[in-house]
Amino acid sequence: MRRFNPMYAVISVVLVIVASSAFAGVTGTIDIDDVTFGLSDTARITGGGLTDYNTRAGIFTFVTSNPTGSGVDIVDYGFCIDLHQGIQGGETYDVMGLQENTTFPMGDTKADYIRELWGRYFDTAWLAGGTENQQMGEAFGIAVWEIINETDSWDVTSGAGFSATNVEKASLANQWLDSLNGDTSQFNNDLVALGNASSQDFVSVPEPATISLLILGGLGLFHKRLRRRV
Repeated sequence: MRRFNPMYAVISVVLVIVASSAFAGVTGTIDIDDVTFGLSDTARITGGGLTDYNTRAGIFTFVTSNPTGSGVDIVDYGFCIDLHQGIQGGETYDVMGLQENTTFPMGDTKADYIRELWGRYFDTAWLAGGTENQQMGEAFGIAVWEIINETDSWDVTSGAGFSATNVEKASLANQWLDSLNGDTSQFNNDLVALGNASSQDFVSVPEPATISLLILGGLGLFHKRLRRRV
């Protein structure tokens, strides 16, 4: 079992995974065997009882296994939301509707804002890696934290409920947040929560089939280029 590093604990996440259809209630379970800091960057956050806390924000990658239940699939990556529990692998998570997460309740309104943020702005191209994409992932993760934790008007750099510094694309995160208007046509309604009472929860990402297609597509392009060179 891999234990979290307290220096970079990105406290309780709700992993949002894109499944084949909208989820309601607990639909099954999945094991998260390991969590690593993937496309993320260092930030300092205040909120949830933390003050100027050094952590990482962005896309976190997972090694998952043993999916059980209707529509539950392997999860590759996701975003944090809660600011209280540390990350650790070797845990079993309940898979449920995003607004129905029992270990970190957020309610319908916040869940819908996350669905809209995701539907409008999450880009699988970020998974290609590199500094720019790390910063985009960080901005998105910070925007998710702002939605969940802020008690004032949205601004990721200030506020009574949540604020962050050392975020290179903070202004972009604010632009995304300012554009959210409840337009249901923009929602990603396939997002779900992974909840665990003793470990960090998660808000996660597209289903593995999508990632597999991206990987296979990239390998196909590489193969074509190789053949042209031969």
